[in-house]
Order: sequence, then structure tokens, then C-alpha cells
Amino acid sequence: MPKDVEDSSITWWIVGGIMIPLLGIGGYAFYERFRKNRRTSKPVTKKASLIPMETARTREVPNWLNAFDMKYLNDVQKWVAPKQIQVLAPDKARRLAKKIKNSKGVFNDDEKTIAQIFGKQLSDKTQVASLSKAFWDLYKKDLWEHLNSFLSQKELHQYVTRPVNKLSNYTIK
Repeated sequence: MPKDVEDSSITWWIVGGIMIPLLGIGGYAFYERFRKNRRTSKPVTKKASLIPMETARTREVPNWLNAFDMKYLNDVQKWVAPKQIQVLAPDKARRLAKKIKNSKGVFNDDEKTIAQIFGKQLSDKTQVASLSKAFWDLYKKDLWEHLNSFLSQKELHQYVTRPVNKLSNYTIK
């Protein structure tokens, strides 16, 4: 066999050997895109098309993880409207805020008071938000920043974060 024909044959084998994996990768990518689009685009059901547009409304989901945010109360109230949520009574919120403020000591902090307030006296995250608002109204300081100023990260997690995360998001009246 002449050398040119032999080189040409080898070249075709090399090109073919490269093209087969490339076609396989391209085909797989095309299949994945098709599968992803099929998963995300769902057909409109008959029930969904019967809902009048003026009655359909969207509600913004509250940030369930940030109970120390004073806007949490308003966000949850909008979420559950027209129902009403239970909040911490203003006098009790002020009393607990004063206890938290006084638990920061010069040499020794009162972690037991913090653990008792967040672990036993608050029943849901809206009450945490009420307490945070009362603390701001009394001292013009963020409750989370105040707690973070004298509790270690371990104590903050043990006495505040873990008990608050176990609380329900809200309670209906």
C-alpha cells in the first residue's frame, strides 16, 4: 500500500476516534437540557386556568430564620392575614428586655437569666420579635447586638439560637 493512502487511513481513524467522544458529550448535554426543561415546565392544569386573576394574589414569605428582626411581626401578620397572631404583651416585653439588659455584668454575666427567658418564657418567634422591638424602644440598641456583646459564640448558640430555632414561627389567636 502506498504511504499516502496509509497516512490518510490513519488520519481518518484519528479523526473518527476524536469525533465519537465529542458527539457523545454533545448528545448527553442536549439530553440533559431537554430533561431539565421538561422537569421545570409543567403544563397548566384546568383547575389553575379557572382561578380568576383578580382573586389570585401572591404573598411574600417572611424570613422565618430572623426572629430578631423587628419587621418580623409585620411580615408574619401579612402572611397569615386575615387571621391575627399572638404577640408578647408590651409590659411583659419591656420587663424581659430590662432583665436582659441587667444580665450583662461588669465581671460576671447572668447567663441563666438569658437561658430562662429564651428557653422557657417565649413560646414562638413572634414573641422574640416583640422582645426585640421592646428592647429597641427602651435602649435604642439592637437586642442581637447586645447579646453578642457579652455572650461567647458558644453561649449565644446554647442559650439563644438553639432555643429560638426550636420555637414555632407564630401562634394564631
